[in-house]
Amino acid sequence: MVKRTFALNQSYPNPAKGHAAISFALPETRDVTLEVFDMKGRIVRNLFEGSLEAGEHEVSWDIRDNSGNAVSTGVYVYRLTAGNDTAVEKMLVK
Repeated sequence: MVKRTFALNQSYPNPAKGHAAISFALPETRDVTLEVFDMKGRIVRNLFEGSLEAGEHEVSWDIRDNSGNAVSTGVYVYRLTAGNDTAVEKMLVK
């Protein structure tokens, strides 16, 4: 039996231009939130909110904010919250 773990992977490509893929793993079915923030901690984009089954998942970001505008070049943080687990990674947008 394979033990699944909670994990948030580095986005691809990094640096991103036009799109970025964010993959993560869940050990069991959980309510999940995946969000992108700027370096000042302001929410840029809500990428996913809902329930997902255990296993590997991938969400694509079109490098746009919640209003549909392209974001500026710079460093962004994405945060995965699943149940009581939280993980954060950085990405560079060109």
